[in-house]
Order: sequence, then C-alpha cells, then structure tokens
Amino acid sequence: MPSRGPRPGWRKTGQRSSAGDDSENVVASIVSGVQWITNAFIKNWGAIRFAATAFLSYLVLARAINIARTAALAFSITLSVLRGQSVITSGVLGVLSAVVQTYRLQMALAPVATNIFTASLYSLQAGLYAVWTALGPVGG
Repeated sequence: MPSRGPRPGWRKTGQRSSAGDDSENVVASIVSGVQWITNAFIKNWGAIRFAATAFLSYLVLARAINIARTAALAFSITLSVLRGQSVITSGVLGVLSAVVQTYRLQMALAPVATNIFTASLYSLQAGLYAVWTALGPVGG
C-alpha cells in the first residue's frame, strides 16, 4: 500500500501538532467554507434571484388568493343571511336569518291577507245590505 503522506493533524516527524496548529486548521477550514459558499452565491446569483423572486411571488399570490377566498365566503354568508336561507342556525347569523325569513314571509303574505280582509269586508257589506233589503218592508 503506497504512502499518502502524513495523516492530518500529524507532523512529518510523527509527533502530534500543537493546539495552535489545530485552531489554525479549524479557522482555515471555516474561512474556506465561507469562501466556497460565497463563490457559489456569486456564480449562481441569477438562478438564486429567480428562485427567490418566484418564491416571494408565490407567497404574495397565495396570500391574495386566501384573502379573496375569505371575502367570497363572507359575502356568501351575508347573502344567505339576507335571503333568509342561511344554513347556520345558531348564534347571531341564525337569528338574523330567521328574522329575515319571517319578515320576507310576512311581506309575501301581506297582500294576500289584505285581499282576504278586503274581500271579507265586501262580503259582510253585501250580507248586511241583503239583510237590510230583506228587513226593509218589515220594518219600514
């Protein structure tokens, strides 16, 4: 097996290196790693900028879609309450839906009730006139 040279951390004479040499090696490794990462950023800045822009655009677009979805849901709930057709039957929305539904029912039946009452008054008037006419020769 061929010799590859001295092992890391050992001097050529076979003696262990000092603590100062070890710390120098650690600092040199850290500096080398930082330089490698910096060079990678410099070389690939166009792709990194594109990826970052795409990711930020995705975040903004996702937030806008979420806000639009929430607004559409709120609008849908408001419309169903105003129509009296809300599927939410408890809480404030349920009470408001029931109130609107009752109001719409009363407004729908008001003309019918008015017509029935008016027809009843005309029938009563005709009945009283018939009784008056029939009693006319008797009382008169």
